Amino acid sequence: MTGYEDAILETGRLTEKKIELDEDARELLDIKLQMICSHLEEKRQIKITYFKEDERKEGGAYVTVEGVIKKINTIKRDIFLQDRTKIRVDDIIELAFDDE
Repeated sequence: MTGYEDAILETGRLTEKKIELDEDARELLDIKLQMICSHLEEKRQIKITYFKEDERKEGGAYVTVEGVIKKINTIKRDIFLQDRTKIRVDDIIELAFDDE
């Protein structure tokens, strides 16, 4: 019965839909990202809220992480934090220096 109970719990687990940012919000996010790129060597703490896809079902959840950016791949549009967290730029809805 454990498999059946797990299936019921999984079905009942809620996920969110990804929010699509409008053009103004996307532009503001790009400006913030450029600013962070130009200050990368300062290794400042940042806060990122992004959509993380669920591994088992459609949708996902919004997650907020804090850390220091190690690298930004502008071609693939990925951000890598020092703790090895990888975040797709297109999944970010909020980006700020921790002291903002």
